[in-house]
Formats: sequence, structure tokens, C-alpha cells
Amino acid sequence: MLNANAKCFVPQFSGESSVPHSFTFYRYFLMLPTSKECSITEEQTDMGGILNLLTKRLLCSYSHGGIGEEALQHFITTFFSSVRNVTYTSGMDNPTGIILSRCILSLSGVVSNITDINTAPGFLIRVDVPKGHDPEFSLQLKAAWDDFFWGVRDEPGVITLGYVYSSCGTSAKRRYGGTYRHYFFVSCKMTEQGPGKLSRKELYELPFRPLYVAQIDAVVPFTCGTRSPVVVVISVGDGSKKRLLSDGKPDQTACLQFFPYDVSSTLASLHEYEALFLTLLREQIGGWQKTVVVHVDIMIDYSRRTGLLPVFLWDLIGFVGELCDNTGTNIIGVCYSDDVYEEMYGFSKQKKEYPSCYLNATLKHVLESPGSFDVSTCPYGGVPQYIRRPISSSKYEYAHKQAEKWLPYFSAPIVLNRITFTASANDFARCKYYVRNRVVGETVLLVTDDEGSVFCLDIRTGSLSLLPKCIGCFTCPVKNSVFSAVVTSSYRGYMECIVVVEDILCFEGNEMTEIQFPERWFYVEKFVLNSCVSHPHTSPDNITIVRTTYAPSAQAGYLLTNPPLSHPTMGLVFVPCHFGYERGRTSVYSWIPAYSITAVFSVGDVFGTPSSDNCATRISLCAVDDHGNPVLYNNEYVDCISDSALGIKKGSIVECVLRRSKDGSHWWELLRCDLGNEKKRSTYTDVENLVHVPVLSYEEMIWLLDASKFKCARCQSVSDAGRKDPRSQIYWCKGCWMETNHGDCLYCGRTFVVGKIDCYSQNFYCDPCWTTFSTINSGAEAGHVGLLPSNSSLPIQALVWCASLLIDTIASKMPTDDVLDMCSEGLITPKWIKNKTTRYVGFNIKASVVDETKKCMESLRQEMPSASFYDVICADVLAPDFWSHVLMKVHPRQFHVITAFSGLHHAFETESKAKVMIENVAKALVPGGVFIAFFLDVYSVFAKDLGCTDVFAIEWGTDFVPRIGQHVLLSMYGGPFKKLNVIPVDFLVAVGQVHGLNIINEACSSFKALLDDDKNFTKLISNSEKEYLSIMRAVAFRKEGGQRVCAPPSATDNANREH
Repeated sequence: MLNANAKCFVPQFSGESSVPHSFTFYRYFLMLPTSKECSITEEQTDMGGILNLLTKRLLCSYSHGGIGEEALQHFITTFFSSVRNVTYTSGMDNPTGIILSRCILSLSGVVSNITDINTAPGFLIRVDVPKGHDPEFSLQLKAAWDDFFWGVRDEPGVITLGYVYSSCGTSAKRRYGGTYRHYFFVSCKMTEQGPGKLSRKELYELPFRPLYVAQIDAVVPFTCGTRSPVVVVISVGDGSKKRLLSDGKPDQTACLQFFPYDVSSTLASLHEYEALFLTLLREQIGGWQKTVVVHVDIMIDYSRRTGLLPVFLWDLIGFVGELCDNTGTNIIGVCYSDDVYEEMYGFSKQKKEYPSCYLNATLKHVLESPGSFDVSTCPYGGVPQYIRRPISSSKYEYAHKQAEKWLPYFSAPIVLNRITFTASANDFARCKYYVRNRVVGETVLLVTDDEGSVFCLDIRTGSLSLLPKCIGCFTCPVKNSVFSAVVTSSYRGYMECIVVVEDILCFEGNEMTEIQFPERWFYVEKFVLNSCVSHPHTSPDNITIVRTTYAPSAQAGYLLTNPPLSHPTMGLVFVPCHFGYERGRTSVYSWIPAYSITAVFSVGDVFGTPSSDNCATRISLCAVDDHGNPVLYNNEYVDCISDSALGIKKGSIVECVLRRSKDGSHWWELLRCDLGNEKKRSTYTDVENLVHVPVLSYEEMIWLLDASKFKCARCQSVSDAGRKDPRSQIYWCKGCWMETNHGDCLYCGRTFVVGKIDCYSQNFYCDPCWTTFSTINSGAEAGHVGLLPSNSSLPIQALVWCASLLIDTIASKMPTDDVLDMCSEGLITPKWIKNKTTRYVGFNIKASVVDETKKCMESLRQEMPSASFYDVICADVLAPDFWSHVLMKVHPRQFHVITAFSGLHHAFETESKAKVMIENVAKALVPGGVFIAFFLDVYSVFAKDLGCTDVFAIEWGTDFVPRIGQHVLLSMYGGPFKKLNVIPVDFLVAVGQVHGLNIINEACSSFKALLDDDKNFTKLISNSEKEYLSIMRAVAFRKEGGQRVCAPPSATDNANREH
């Protein structure tokens, strides 16, 4: 039965002969699974290697065409034309490799031949071919095979050679998955010097330039088995190691010292591990009968610090994974514990983000779990793994130290928002800026060495990688240079990337940061790169390095509306012409449209399970606190259609767009979901700043570009509230105008005039107006002048007489040329005319009184001063819009004198109403202006208990207190009672002082005292009339103010002026 089964594996032309032909290769297909499993149980030795493959029908002969070179080449061509980088994860549908043997391989053949092949050492050669789904992949692989085959076929010690491919990182949940690795292998007869006459050096010199050559003991069982010959389990930190070894024991353990701030010591430890691992492959005894488990213990040590840029942990894991890829082995698990949740290590609680990453796992659990760790598709860092090239430790050390040297020179853009607006305006005003499109991607530093190799440092994570030499458009590579760039995806093809160079820090060893931008960018344009709008559409390495396009800042609008068509952009970046200035370093700024602002959240709770199409789902949003834990962001949420949020659950990562309405409210819209580790979750503070510190609008950004027009020639500050000197056309800010006694006069309205600032109100007045504020009216006629009916009562006569006395007192010391008469009844108007006042405005709520006053004015028109303005208007001075609208239309400037000879008590209905009236009066007065008021002192009446006399009668309630907000009822000469609000003198004085109104003592008295001091008042009055005159009060206030002396310029101003 054994011979009958074996015949199907024996080539038809060979019969039962076991005599090998010296230059003949027997051809076999390998039907191995692409994803090999881990098996830690030993199989029987007589069923290992080739015999195991024959028994399981995994090694099939190919005898079509017979013996001959033509048949062999047909076999090879047919096989390699069907090889692809994409296959089903089962890997059992098509051949996964070939074996060319010097002898016949069959169950009925000579057992010693099979034994020799199973035990023969040899070399495993990793082929450098693209990782993507390139249609030219099979042609490249066939060309590499031809170079390999013709280079080793004539070696007398070669007994077998072949090709095999396998995958790592595959998953049964996906139709396609993992990264496919391609190997050539050759086994040789053992000699005293080693396997045959072949050496690693000779294989490295083959025309197709192997990616790696490893010497393997028993290379055929190692390469062509159904299980993984060696698996690696990595533990990070002491806690992970203890948990891992608590249930299971590895075959080998290697300690890998990780010094985050000492790259040389870390790489030295890596060299020791590499030598140990290669020794295991080269000297393993036992024919790979079971899977060898190697435990790599990464021990984190912060004791050594020789640099500032930390080594990224995943780069170290990448070295271990690359060694496994080079030798056909697998990492089946990366284990970590709670003590390495720090951000710099790049771990996450979301296991789906890192296939074959385990938290607090045991070795038994890892070995029993399916799948393997794929370094080429692991999403750590912002640079895609499939464009990275294998990097040696020496090159890594060089690039790391160069990146550490130049990283401080990198200027990250500052986002333009409300907080940075002032600083950015100063920078835009003092320096010329250039603008480019803001590329959406990962910010990196590009470093080149003496050989022109291109290294890429991910600034966000610190991950360092080697890129293909794809800097185009030169005849020779650019050496010893450093660029800042952005890695982004390309619209031109699947798995295509573009590296957009945005600035140059060093060119061929010469520092460029202190050179003005146009000069340093000249090196990039002339010697380095293609433009992002004219670079080739295809690249064999899936990556193209190009330069961005700059324009003067005035063309920002054009760049915004005409972005590059090959890669994504969002917003603009502004770069200064020169970074260094005496006043400080000029910053780089970025502007992002408000509709493009996003934040990354983790999902809290999901409400509304989708039960039908287009069902609404509400997702609560969680930010990250200071300790890295998720916390609900102000109980905010995002609503979306369930079809757009498939698979979202608690803990998922989503990206949301911030939206705002005109009233200032905001909400979130779902942009992308299930991001994995692609983006870092936003912190609570970042989201708060995002919501409460809005970015600049397009109009504000355009204003910044013209900030130089608003740069003060004196103090160098930026402000759009300044003015240009009409004579010299030099722009000065408002502060400098005032410091140099220039400004816009608040009183007369003239602009660009010489004057002074009021020391109290900080308002500016020109010198002529200041002169007016201290000039009294010339030619004023003193004495009692009034419009009194022949039968007027004593209260009316006393009011007119006392008003005339106060006007005479004030006019002899203070200006009275501009008067506002509140509650004017026309009785005092003739007095103002005799006082030679040129501007008079009166207000009264009664139209009849207004008409009578206008008639009086018209009758006295001939006595008015020339160019005078007299008017009386029917309006309510207590209306809310009186001071801001009604008065401004009639008289838009301040007054010398404001009077309230009657009706003041109406403003004291409430405390707030009284305060508003006093504040408005103070604002309407010029510095040194006067406010005169008459009122009935209810407190004196209450204190004397004067309830009723022949002249007046006052009534109040039983619980009455003479305070503000209270009122009494007043009747004159037996007439009807009218409401009279209480005016507390102490309240009036206190509130007046708050607003700069100081009492004038000589003008404050009762009517009786004023009349008693006037010798011209000879009218006989009764006791009742004396009581009335004693409770009537006159008060006068003068507004604080005066010219402020111009302060001498500070040392900073002098320095700015010289600069």
C-alpha cells in the first residue's frame, strides 16, 4: 500500500531509479498553508520533513515535458506567473512554493536521499519585492528567481533549492489579510567549512540583491513545514513578564535592554539578541520537530540618558519583527501590562487596534490564540508601514542622532484663533509671510546621510524609518540634508503615499534656518524636488517625495480655492520670511476653516439600537482626562443614522466635526467611526479650547495678511484703531496719537488735532476746546431776569430769583456757553440769553410749555448772541433712549452746564433709575462742567413734622421713611395733591462722587438762605412762605477733570522707534 500511494509522487520518466543526475532537477509543487500554525508537541522523527509532506500529499511532482532545460523553464515560468501577493487566507487552493531536487523524492525511493535533504543545512534568502498588489509583482519575482537559480545551480554541493511564500498577521475573519513574505532557499551537503561551498557573502552578491540571507540548520524542514519552526513572544515590562511566565515555559529566553534615552545602548542590546537568535537557527539540533518558543523580555531602563529624543518602543519591536520576517519566523504575541499604559509606549486598551497584542496574558493563552503579529501592517506611528524599508541598526543610530539635533529647529504651526490673534498680528505686521496649503497628514522630518538614504522621523510618536530613495528629479542623491515634511495619502492610486516637503533645515551639512525663506527654498526648488503639481503619477515604491507650492501671503485666497489635486489639504500655513528678530522669534501659523474643526472622542453609551433602516442613534462623547481615562464631555452627544455608525459600541473611537450656529450654540456631527489607533483621542482641555476659543474666520484671516498697514510707526504695535498723519501719511496707533497730544476731539468732533487727554474720563479734547472749558462768558448781564406773569406766586418767583443768583455765581467762575435745561418751563430761558450763552437746548414733556418757550425765544431773538443756537423740544428726559438717541440727534456733544430746576424728583422713583440719570448727566458734561438742581427736601419736612401750612400741605403714610424709593403727596395753596418722590441729599452726593461729580459748597443752600443773602430781594414774605423757602434746596456739582500731561516715551518705545 505504501508503494502504491508513493507512485503518484514519482515522475513518470524516472521509474524506480534512485540514481541522481548531476545537472538534472526534479520538479515539485509545495501545497503549504500560507499562514502556519504554532505546534509545541513533538512529532515522530520518521514522519518529519519531506516524508511528512509526501504522506500528507503536500508535495506533488510535476513531470510534464520530461527531462530537459526547456521543461524546467516552462515549469518555473508557469508557477511564477500565478504567484500573487493576495490569496485566500486558507492558502490551500494554489501551490505556495516549489522544490527543485537533485534526487527523486518519493515514499518508495531511497530513504537516505530524503534523510540527507531533511538534515542538510543551507540558506534562507528573503526576496525584496513590493508588498502591495502590484500587477508587475510576478515579473519582478521571476526575474529575481532567474538570478538566484543561475547563480547556484552549478554549485556541486547544492542538493535542493526552491521558493516558498507565507504570510503573517492573517485573520480568519478577513478574506484577505496579512503581509506576504517571499523566500528562496538552498540546501547543501555539509563540509568541514560549512554547507557546501556557498557562503552568505556570495549570496548577497547575486544580481537581484537579496534582502537578507540567513544560515539555517536543516533548511528544508525549517522552510517547508506545515507549522512555524520558531515563534517569538515579546513581553514589555516586569509586570507583563511575570504574568506571561505564570502559565507556560518558553524554550529560549532573551533579555533586551531598552534605554529610551540612550539609542546606542539600546541597539547594542539588540545586536546581542540578534546574534543569539541567529545562533539558534544555525545550530538547532532536532530537525525542527516542534515549534521553538522564544521569549523576548524587553526591560525598560531609564537610568541612562544621553539624548533628549526618546527611542520609540515600537521601533525596537519592529527590529525584532523584521528579523523574524527575514528568517521566516513569526511574532505570535506582544504582551504588556497595566504599568506600560503610558502614552509614549503607544499601547491601547483596544485590542482590535493591535492584532496579537495582549494585556496581562499568559504564555499558554498566547500560544493557543490564532494569528500572528505583522510588523508591516501594525498601525503604530503616522508613517504607513508598507512604504518603510528595512533599516540597519547603524543607520538607525545615525538618523536618530541627526533627528535629535535638528528637531529643536522645527517650528510647529500655531493655530490662528482668538487667543493667538494679537501675537500673530504683530508677527504679520513686522515680517513678510509666504503661504502654502496645509496638507492633511503626519508631520515628519526627512534626514539623508552620506549615501543619500532617506530617513523619516514621525514627530508625533518619535518613530524612525527608512524610506526608498525616491527623491526625484536629480542626477545624484541629496546628502546630509534635513527637511520638514508631511506624509499623506495620494489620490492617484491605492496604497500610494506622498511626502510633501514644506521646509529645509539643513542642506548638505549647512544650516539653513537662519537664512531668509526665499533663499533657502531656492535650494529645494533648484536642486531637490519636483513640485506637488507636476510630479510623476506612478512610483514603483508606492511613495513619491515632492515639494509644496508657496506664494506670497496676498495670494492666500487663490491657494485656498485652487488646492493640489493629488493629495488632501485643509486650510493654509503661513511661514515667515525670517525666523529670528531682535524682539523675538517669529512663529509659523496655520489657519483651519471653522467648518473643518474636528475632535476625536471615545464612545460612552450608545442609545437607540437600530431596528430598521435609517434609524437614529445617539452616541455620548468621552474625552480623555489628565490621567488618560475617558470622561464624559459635558454630557454632549452626537446623533447619526444607524447605517453610518455600524459596529459602533462603547469604547469605539470616533471623529466628530464641530458645528456652530449664529447664536453661538454648537453641536457635533459624526465624520468617521472606528478609527482604531489612527488618531489620538482629544483631551478634555483640548476640546474645551476647541469649543470656547473659536478659530478665525476667513475675513479675519485676510485682515491679518494686511496687518502691516496697521503697524504703528512709533511703537511698532498693531491696531486698526489708529490714524494716518494727513501730512506725512504715517500710520500711528491711537495710543501714540494721544501720547503725542494728538487725537480726535470728543467735544468739537475734529480729527487729527493737537490736544490733551482728560485725566478723569480719559477722553481726548483739542487745545481750543480746553480753552473753552476755562473761559467765562464775556458781557454777561447779572441780576434777576425772568419771564414772570404779573400774578405769579411766591414759589415761582423764588425759583426764578434763586436760579438767576446761581447762574451769576457759576458764570463768573466757570464756562456757561453750552447749556442743557432738563424739564424746562421757559422761566429761566431769558436769563440764559442775558448770560450770552450761545447754545441752549431745553426739554419738556408738555407741548404747551414747549410752545410758550418757543414764543419767548422768538421775542428775544434780537438779544441773542450772534451765531447762537436756541431750541426747546418736547421729549421725556427719563426715557431709556433719551441720552443715546434723542439728545444725540439734537446736540451730539457735551455740555458746559446741565440744569434741572424742576421735575428732578421724577428720576428718583427707584434707586436704579436715579443712578442711571446721574451717570448720564456726568457723561454729558465736559471736564469742569456744572450740574445745578432744585428740589424739595422731604427729609427736612419729615424732621420738622411740617404737615400743613398756608402755602403747602404734605401727607405720607404711617410707615413712611424719607429714603429713596419712597414718596409723599404735595398740595400747593390748597390745590390737588400730587406725587413727589423723595430725593435723599446724601444719596445724591454719594452717587455723584462715584461718577466724578463733586459738590460746590458755595452753591448749595436753601432758597431762604439764598434770598436772605441777596440785598436786591426786598419782598415781604409770611412765616408760611418762609417755611416753604427753607425746605426748597439748591445743589450744584462740578465734574472732575483736567489736562493730563503727556507721559515721556518708555525705553521700549525708544527702542522700537530706532528699530
